Amino acid sequence: MPRRLLALAAVALAPLLTVAACGDEPNAPAALAEDAGLPEPDTTSAEAAAPELDVPPSLVETLSVKPYVEGSCTKTTYPGWPHEAQRCTYRNGLVVVVANPPPERVARWIVEASKLIPALDGLQKRDPSSWQKGLEIIALHTLGQSSRIFPLDGEIWENGEVYQFDRGVTSTCSTGCYCRVNSTSRPQWCKYAAEVLKSGDEATCLTKMGTKKLTTAWLSHCFDNHVAAWSTDANAHYRAMAWNANLTIAPKFPDPSKAASADVVAAVSAAYPR
Repeated sequence: MPRRLLALAAVALAPLLTVAACGDEPNAPAALAEDAGLPEPDTTSAEAAAPELDVPPSLVETLSVKPYVEGSCTKTTYPGWPHEAQRCTYRNGLVVVVANPPPERVARWIVEASKLIPALDGLQKRDPSSWQKGLEIIALHTLGQSSRIFPLDGEIWENGEVYQFDRGVTSTCSTGCYCRVNSTSRPQWCKYAAEVLKSGDEATCLTKMGTKKLTTAWLSHCFDNHVAAWSTDANAHYRAMAWNANLTIAPKFPDPSKAASADVVAAVSAAYPR
């Protein structure tokens, strides 16, 4: 296989490889690629040559609401985060360090992951307007869950309460411990990892990630997933959530090619509550 195609394959797999194992210790994408017999990713050439995604401008616009923590921000760094971060002060002195993905990137994550929902994906050609409505429902779900905020460390104000966050997760959580920015849960991830990525047993994954307390494995996984997805069109957590959503959507539409647009949009709305 030509070297350029090998590089493209490595980058396409890197986001999933980085987070595929159920709670494995953090590992660099290059090292994971080496373990899988792939060359080190060439992100510059592969990103430019990646297949085009049809991203509706309206989807980007929906996601362009300014995150409320971005009151007064300065550039900063965070251990292990390979990109620029922001240290923001808001609401009379609350401080948080964030790595908020731009709306264009989140829009691409949504479009790419939506292909795992055949009934919705099928509307792209048959009924583009309804397809866009479905995508925007997923975008509004993200905004409702996180306002597109990925807190690396610090204070997040929500509904009158202040929560301390660590690497995208509330540091005082127990049974929830949802990972920003789309609030992926541990059961969602472990089911997807076991049944789709074939990375291990679901029960073993849940034991390691935790179900009743926050674990280091889940914190590391949440952070590593954000690192891996930052510069790519695929976010494994958006894919996991779409795949899980389709478990309830698909039975309603035995033949996705004939699914009524309004029914599909309603099913997506039910699977992605705000």
